[in-house]
Amino acid sequence: MSKVWICQNKTAGTPLYLIQQQINVYSLEELCYYLYQNAEAIEETFFDEKLLLWLEKELGLVNLCEKLRTGLAQGKDGFWCMLVLLWESGYYTKEELKKVKTIITQIIKAKPEERKKLQADRMLQEGRYKGAMWEYLQLLNLSTDKMFESKLWHNMGTAYAKQFLFQRAAQCYKKAYELGDNEESRQQYLLATAYAEGQKLEENRVPFREEQLRQVREQEDIWRYEKEVYQRLEQLVEEYMRSE
Repeated sequence: MSKVWICQNKTAGTPLYLIQQQINVYSLEELCYYLYQNAEAIEETFFDEKLLLWLEKELGLVNLCEKLRTGLAQGKDGFWCMLVLLWESGYYTKEELKKVKTIITQIIKAKPEERKKLQADRMLQEGRYKGAMWEYLQLLNLSTDKMFESKLWHNMGTAYAKQFLFQRAAQCYKKAYELGDNEESRQQYLLATAYAEGQKLEENRVPFREEQLRQVREQEDIWRYEKEVYQRLEQLVEEYMRSE
């Protein structure tokens, strides 16, 4: 996240140890940050009496714990607890909470490997490319489903493309297309290949203007740089596909 959080609640004397991540958290803010960033990987069993006792005794959140216990007694699930905690932290907007609700809906229907992919997909969307690629590779080593593997390779290609590593992106998209016969993978393969090969456009075509792109990048205007590059790519893929 790009924003700075100022902890307004009490800090725990004894931290809550998160076994999966092997880290300690000392505040409600840290706990909520963990929940938000790892929503796809959280199990319902995470929201147990041990967690409630820590919130109650270490952070003094008696009213919050009473609300959570009442909800659980009424049949609410752990994911409801997650949303309550995120809301009570006061750091997340309605849009961010809506995003988490969407993730939870997907989680309920997903298999374990699909949940891991959801987590990697969110890393990809948030620009955490290395983390996403690591998760995709782990899933590829375990998967025996060609269609699922195709999706993994496609997203690996996107992670490379976002880093302007177009040759590697093209290889991933090609593998995705070979496994899944997906037209989008084919088009992305052509697009990445076109740029990787540095095709020169013929008469009446728009030039690359590489010098201009270099200057934009040196100005550290990454958003503009990415926009400029992908405008070029859209033009290139049209020409490349026509030449097939």
